[in-house]
Amino acid sequence: MTKGKNKRRGICYLCGKEGIVTDDHVPPQCLAPQADNSIFYKLPAHERCNNALSVHESRFRDFVVAASNNGVPEAEDAFENMQTNFRRYGNEERSGFLNRDFFRLFENIELREGYSPGGGIYLGPVIGIRPSEDLDYKSVLIKIARGLHFYHCLQIIPDNYDMVADFVFSDFERHVGYIQRSNVAGQMGDFFAYKGTRIKDEPKCGIWYLYFYRSVLATVVFIKPKELR
Repeated sequence: MTKGKNKRRGICYLCGKEGIVTDDHVPPQCLAPQADNSIFYKLPAHERCNNALSVHESRFRDFVVAASNNGVPEAEDAFENMQTNFRRYGNEERSGFLNRDFFRLFENIELREGYSPGGGIYLGPVIGIRPSEDLDYKSVLIKIARGLHFYHCLQIIPDNYDMVADFVFSDFERHVGYIQRSNVAGQMGDFFAYKGTRIKDEPKCGIWYLYFYRSVLATVVFIKPKELR
């Protein structure tokens, strides 16, 4: 055992190698900074693996908060942290100063054709936002889903598996059947909910739907590569 930061020997849920591990919060704690720590899944990860996406997790928070609807307390907490971050220059906070993180969102606001999720009714032009090019949001989504797969299925997804991830902003009806057939579900406050399942006879394969702030839906799929089938 190594003292401090709950360090211990174990198997990292991300790379599958043994070594000194710490607790990694799944989903990222920055999504709900005021939420009780016990709500999160805390999974064993090497410090290097744990911190590899820390910058992108912060930018991911900014994006999903900006894309979400109002009325979710955890989103308000994350929004306040986002605004504080916009005024930071290095380790200092400057009044009236907006850094690159603000413009990363501002420059990606757009008008898009809006449709209701249920019936596909045309709503006219609506204001939306797209992920910035320097946000590796797919890796963040995959990391969260790997944590859920490890927690519920006790399986580590090998790095050589095909991993497909993206947000779902349209064509919701196509995903309804997959969501309904998912046999694993969970919810953490109002800031995160999920449904998923592993593929029969392929325990390391699966599909996960991730729902942030009751507004933003994403999907992640783990597929065994052809050469291993």
